[in-house]
Amino acid sequence: MKDESFKAQLAKAYPLVTLEAEIEKMRAWIRANPEKAKKNWRRFAHSWINHAQKEQEEKRGGATSPEDPRADRAAKLDALTEQVDVS
Repeated sequence: MKDESFKAQLAKAYPLVTLEAEIEKMRAWIRANPEKAKKNWRRFAHSWINHAQKEQEEKRGGATSPEDPRADRAAKLDALTEQVDVS
């Protein structure tokens, strides 16, 4: 997988994150912490961006983007529980 494809996947998975800004923050952190070199940079990037997404969700009161697949699943679950007696 090419880097641009990986970045596109991150952008799609984490719509609330300004990806380029977070990449610059990662670069700055890596430069400031050379003794903490990462062996798996994709995992490092994923974890970093995931954390940034969670921060944005908290700032927005837990709101998710309409493109967020979790929002669609939650709506389907709500519709299902309205039809089924769950008590």
